[in-house]
Amino acid sequence: MKDEEFETLKKRFFLGLFVVTLFAIPSLFLIYRIYGDTRSDAIWMLDEKRDGLLFITENNCQKCKEVKKYLKEEKIKYIEVHKQKNPNYKDIIKELGLYDKEVKAPGLIYIIEGKMDSNIFGIEDIDTIDNYIRYLEGGENE
Repeated sequence: MKDEEFETLKKRFFLGLFVVTLFAIPSLFLIYRIYGDTRSDAIWMLDEKRDGLLFITENNCQKCKEVKKYLKEEKIKYIEVHKQKNPNYKDIIKELGLYDKEVKAPGLIYIIEGKMDSNIFGIEDIDTIDNYIRYLEGGENE
């Protein structure tokens, strides 16, 4: 009688272990896919060879706020890369073949297929951004 109970318990244990494993592995994989990728959006864009606009900003930059406001008002999609707050900033700049000293905020970097196509740094006024955006759209540059 005890051998039968032991065999039943053993079968239930292995069945339970199988069921837990069946659900645990896909759940862990799903959690990793959602929360495990710590790359910033900019690094992801470069790695995946996507197109887009990077907006370079930094602390205490009044012009950065003006540029950001302009981009939002014009409904221009961009990925913000903060020089001090983005932990991947140096990797992003290195990947683009730039040096930190030449990257002045506010700046815009246009990416095509994961590579830098053009850039503009140290933006002083809205007209400069407007001309750059028209250039990117294929319009005439004043």
